[in-house]
Amino acid sequence: MLSCLWLLSPALAHPPTTQEPTPTGAADPMASFARMVGGEWKVTFASGTSMYSTSHWGPGKHSGRVMTHGEDAAGNPWRGLGVVYWHPGHRQVRTLDLSPYERSVSEGTVTINGETTESVSELYQNGDLRKLVSRDTFNGPDQYHTAQLEEIEPGKLSTLSEWDYFRSRTLTPVQPLPAENPPKPSDRLKALEPLIGHTWDTTVDKADWREAGGDSVHIESTFEWIPYIDAIYARTFALRGNGEPTHILDAYIYLHTGTGRLRCLVLSNWAGRSGVYEGDLTVLEGGALQLDLQGYEGEQEASQVVRFDFEEDRTLHHRIWSVDGGVRTPMLDVHHTVSPMSKGIWYVFQDAQDNYWFGSDGRGLYRFDGTTITQFTTRNGLCNDRIRGIQQHKSGDLLITTLDGVSKFDGQQFVTLPVTEMDSPDQGWVLDPDDVWLPWQTGQKGPYRYDGQTLYHLKFPKHPREDEFYATGPRIPWSPYEVYSVYRDRKGHIWFGTSNFGICRFDGQHLDWMYEDHLTQIEGGGMFGIRSIVEDKDGAFWFCNTQFRFHVQPHGVAGQDNGQISYTRAKGMDLSGTPLREPFFYFMSITDDSNGDLWMATYGGGVWRYDGAKLTHYPVKDGDMDVTLFAITKDNQGDLWLGTQEAGAYRFNGTTFEKFVPPAR
Repeated sequence: MLSCLWLLSPALAHPPTTQEPTPTGAADPMASFARMVGGEWKVTFASGTSMYSTSHWGPGKHSGRVMTHGEDAAGNPWRGLGVVYWHPGHRQVRTLDLSPYERSVSEGTVTINGETTESVSELYQNGDLRKLVSRDTFNGPDQYHTAQLEEIEPGKLSTLSEWDYFRSRTLTPVQPLPAENPPKPSDRLKALEPLIGHTWDTTVDKADWREAGGDSVHIESTFEWIPYIDAIYARTFALRGNGEPTHILDAYIYLHTGTGRLRCLVLSNWAGRSGVYEGDLTVLEGGALQLDLQGYEGEQEASQVVRFDFEEDRTLHHRIWSVDGGVRTPMLDVHHTVSPMSKGIWYVFQDAQDNYWFGSDGRGLYRFDGTTITQFTTRNGLCNDRIRGIQQHKSGDLLITTLDGVSKFDGQQFVTLPVTEMDSPDQGWVLDPDDVWLPWQTGQKGPYRYDGQTLYHLKFPKHPREDEFYATGPRIPWSPYEVYSVYRDRKGHIWFGTSNFGICRFDGQHLDWMYEDHLTQIEGGGMFGIRSIVEDKDGAFWFCNTQFRFHVQPHGVAGQDNGQISYTRAKGMDLSGTPLREPFFYFMSITDDSNGDLWMATYGGGVWRYDGAKLTHYPVKDGDMDVTLFAITKDNQGDLWLGTQEAGAYRFNGTTFEKFVPPAR
């Protein structure tokens, strides 16, 4: 079904009576893509920078999507996109690659010969057309070698570069966009901005189809802008009566540097039929969008025109016509409405009045009072719509950390809190059980403390590794002191997890550091940072991975008074009974339940529960896709909630994590 707000395919408009055969008879041409799915693939360059790629199945496993991210030599982040798909019309495995370098676009084909995969592509870059060859040779399930070559004259290839990729089951978190001067969609995509960041809902009934047949289908579509390559990734799920989503469509919209036009590639699967459509996107007078698409549904060639109009009532009017011999025949006429909540819900918090608050990455804040969803954005006084934390002071004031500051909500209005800067580590450090501690803002050198009246920005003492780090360490666009996590232990001491300098503990009198390389640096390249801290039921501490648990001593034990935490470490969690092949894994967020069991949310590997003896895995899915997790929290009743990058909020029902479905606004 091609309707991600882009196209409703004949597969839905004309429900098939027979299943499409496997694309090549007995063999599935996309089967080899399965070896790429799971974990991430890393390569570290001689400059010390790294590149990370994750692979994901498309609808029906007839296509795959490869997302790549990394930093350049100056520490600036970048992202890339690759699409691999079976084209039923050409009967080829084809590729589309979008690169941030000069907004390059390459298109090609793939052939597989044993352990070697070769792609031949045409690269459009800076007005030039280049022919490239990429050869990937696997050495077991978790390693492959890539050789990049260019055709310098007909039949003659020259090697451009060679890299070795290694699989890691721990995903490296994608660096957030910079707080200052973040990239934005280009003017060419401006007409599509109203689509981005929303979930669009509609129901396709029998009466909406050109031919009757089948039941009503609820459709959810999302649009995500991919920075640096300036492309839009859209995907669509169909929800039947039981609410289970089926991934039916992926669409990619980008500026083709070879033609200078906006292009759209649509990949679908519905009722066993795969579809591929390609064409130009045109912005019509008045802002409507029109796609003129050519493609294949199975082996049947088809042409369609798709049009979207943004209506005054904020709905999206979606129409589709089939085209045959220049004659248009209506196929679909529906309206889409915006879902009550963003899909990018990173944080979930329940206040003292039992309201739930959901913090999004770009769509502000949502409050659910048990009946109604209410959205708050910069229009309501938030200082930024990208939320990075939600807490509550004992006064009842809600504190919302954003990329541009901290907003206080007193139940009536939002006010941006002014910051009182502390210029020295000797100033402003007070341990009060009623104070709220907050991380905030790239580039700063310490946490923030709110005492009910004033928001103080504190400064850490100099880290023992600072001079070495700035002399030899990586060039990064954030401070190595940046606070990723804040945790209060049972003694009331405050622990801070930093981006590059490990952990700092404040006991009310002293600030002491603790650093181990494996806590911050990922083997094979990349920086994880201390994103989560917890004290278990035995009084041991866990910091962002499962390799060790730490027994820490108070300041000054055995004469220790050098600004360093005195500790011993013991073996961590035993992974031998799990499917994980690595000795330990990293987690983004951790909490404990009423039994003292630890619950760990990983970036892309679901949730793990540790009862002190064994690990239990809880996959978190959105349809057939693994969900990227950011945070796990407990509400006032002890129920567990997950914040995710792209799939909304999830709640544990005692058996599994299920998606929270908000009521319509």
